[in-house]
Amino acid sequence: MSDSKLLFTQHLHTVANRATSVFYNIFPFLARYSAPTQSNKLTPYQLFIRSIFTNAAPVWSSICSSNYLRLQVIQSKYIRVIGNHPRRTPNSHLHNYLNMEPIPVLIHRLTDKFFARCPSHPNPPVQQIRTLL
Repeated sequence: MSDSKLLFTQHLHTVANRATSVFYNIFPFLARYSAPTQSNKLTPYQLFIRSIFTNAAPVWSSICSSNYLRLQVIQSKYIRVIGNHPRRTPNSHLHNYLNMEPIPVLIHRLTDKFFARCPSHPNPPVQQIRTLL
């Protein structure tokens, strides 16, 4: 299926499904009564799930807010489980308590970091990426 309008909706749907699959696989480790501390539960989340969210982020960082919202909802569910918070806990409280960035902030930070490093890259086409945008 092609994405003629470059909305990346299909890509983000795939990313969400992949992250959900990984989450279900590591859920026994993250669940409420498991032995690890919250900081030890955040590590696999950041290694496995957040890396799925941020893969190729500079390419699709200009997506619409509804697509960001889809990823943010998934992240909020996962960190709610990790932090053992009730359903009605505000997302801002979750992110502050666990010291996590919301998905749009994280994606834009990684994208800015990528573009800042492009001029010093040894590959000339990569050096010129910033001028092409």
